[in-house]
Amino acid sequence: MATLATGLASINYCYHDEVRPERFSFVIGSGWRDKIAAPRRADPLSSFPSVVNVEVRLDEVMIWPAPYNKNLQDVSRRLLQWMINAYDCNIANNVGTDMLKSND
Repeated sequence: MATLATGLASINYCYHDEVRPERFSFVIGSGWRDKIAAPRRADPLSSFPSVVNVEVRLDEVMIWPAPYNKNLQDVSRRLLQWMINAYDCNIANNVGTDMLKSND
């Protein structure tokens, strides 16, 4: 998991949450990273604005895409493609449906 966390942190426009170190947030530009960091430091329980959130756990990686923002949809796609290329992984939705199987 440390290798995965290091890889995530190295991706452009990633904010590594200081409050919850297992949480990474992806934004559309460096200015947005700063806009997330300041409120989180001021109020560690504050919610995130529209971002792609990733939580690295021992047995899984949870990704919360931002479905209503076209730019963040692209970030979500690139992140998922990176995960598929870098790791032997399964991609499932929140009810366990395998998202890599075709819908034949």
